[in-house]
Amino acid sequence: MLGFDTRPDSIANRSLEMVEMGFTGMKWYFSYGDAHGLEGLNANVELVKTLRDTGWL
Repeated sequence: MLGFDTRPDSIANRSLEMVEMGFTGMKWYFSYGDAHGLEGLNANVELVKTLRDTGWL
């Protein structure tokens, strides 16, 4: 899902759209790396939590 907004509400909406389109899997990329420190790590964790909560993980 490279290039898509990674805010939690956008992730949830986009994931559900993909399900409705018939996709059975997707690949999200983390937006933050080592240089973003703990704040970036927490944002990446939130992405995974959101995907899990929408039923993808």
